[in-house]
Amino acid sequence: MVNFLFAGIDFLLDRNRKIYFLEANSTPGGLKSWKRVYKNLKPLEKLREVLERNQIKTIAILAKGDKERLEAKFHTRKNFLSKFFEIRLCSIEENKKNIKKNLNLLKDIEGKIFKFDCLHLGNFVKYAPKNVLIINDYKIMKITRDKWRFYLSLKDKFNFPKTFLIKNKSQVKKIVEKFKWEKFVIKPRYGEKAQGVQIFEHPKEIKLEKNFLLQEYIEPSKFKQKFWSYRAWVVGYQYVGTLARWSKTSVVSLSLGARPAKPPFKIKNQLKKDCERMIKYLIYLTKKESI
Repeated sequence: MVNFLFAGIDFLLDRNRKIYFLEANSTPGGLKSWKRVYKNLKPLEKLREVLERNQIKTIAILAKGDKERLEAKFHTRKNFLSKFFEIRLCSIEENKKNIKKNLNLLKDIEGKIFKFDCLHLGNFVKYAPKNVLIINDYKIMKITRDKWRFYLSLKDKFNFPKTFLIKNKSQVKKIVEKFKWEKFVIKPRYGEKAQGVQIFEHPKEIKLEKNFLLQEYIEPSKFKQKFWSYRAWVVGYQYVGTLARWSKTSVVSLSLGARPAKPPFKIKNQLKKDCERMIKYLIYLTKKESI
């Protein structure tokens, strides 16, 4: 069974409060910011309920990096979930053989070999051991980590900024002139935490690299003279809540210094339904490709 149990969906609202979806995160961060704003860890509380219903005992968190990096990256979720389950942090680099063989056997950062009944992937890796609940399947991650593929898969079902895979400046110039964009966005096809996202007013200003996307610029709605963006959390296929981020610049990301806050408006029921529908549609697409 393919799962997408723990998701963060990023979106913007334009000046008229129209929703523009940006991406679905299959390794969502921002839990510390959520706790700072809401004084709880509701996304993890909901995940705990899902795991307890499945009678989970041992969770392997598998990601790239050494012991220090993994402990820092997963500190919040490990501290919370370890009250209810046995949590083991594991490095992808140290487990390549078992991953390749799809074995339900990993070595944790302390060097101990163990079995597990739940897998939480912190980075994309093709790994699907049998008889294990995988929180977010690698097949889902394969779609969400590729922003171009993600856009092509969902653009006819949900509202996104117009997006193009680009190869050269002349292609950028033609598209910008066709749509009469006064501003546009250049972003990596693969990337996270808004790294490499840039806003331009003219094609002459850009320096292109491989695997970059050209995207329609949607100016985020302003509140109290600040730009806002949002992350909706969907856990166990149910909408849990939204964390807002505000900044004085129009590229709004916590990793670039944006501040977390509660949304400055009431979240509409339609947005909640659209977020839940997006997760279920991604599951449908993944199953369809597997047939």
